[in-house]
Amino acid sequence: RATRSGNVFENARYAVLVLYMTDDLGLKPGVIGLVLAAGSVGFFLGALPPGWAARRFGLGRAITGSMVVIWIGELLFPLAAGPNRVAVPVLIAALFLTGLGGPAYDVNQFSLRQAITPDALLGRVNASLRVVIRGAVPIGALLGGLIGELFGLRAVMLFAAFGGLSSLLWLWRSPIPSLESVPPHARE
Repeated sequence: RATRSGNVFENARYAVLVLYMTDDLGLKPGVIGLVLAAGSVGFFLGALPPGWAARRFGLGRAITGSMVVIWIGELLFPLAAGPNRVAVPVLIAALFLTGLGGPAYDVNQFSLRQAITPDALLGRVNASLRVVIRGAVPIGALLGGLIGELFGLRAVMLFAAFGGLSSLLWLWRSPIPSLESVPPHARE
């Protein structure tokens, strides 16, 4: 549920992000390229420590902590405003944090799912979850477009930021945060 709801809100934002930067913030194409390039460094760095974080802090805390980092980044998008010297660093930080948390979350939660699924069911579970999780992407994009059309682009950023909290709440209400490692005998 956390991943599915995260995909809805994240893709609502991504559907209109460039329009938000051009129309609402008045950024030029070169500046947008700089924002996307600099912010994307977080994705690279986020791919480095997932295994280390799970060993150091426990699997559940690594998954939950990475979701918190993503949500903090999500909260920054609607705060981007004012002149370029203010809006650009906020956008870079937002993209950096969502990028930093994303790979760490994905690697650890998919690893947990694969570890607890019996071998005979692994293909079916993986395929079914991919349909549910990836099926949320176009729904989020459609919502982002509709909200942007009806209420404006900043409204989409607010929708994504505060809606993204639902992902964190789904996660916190699960047994995942208390997991130190994969439960013993999980695949039996």
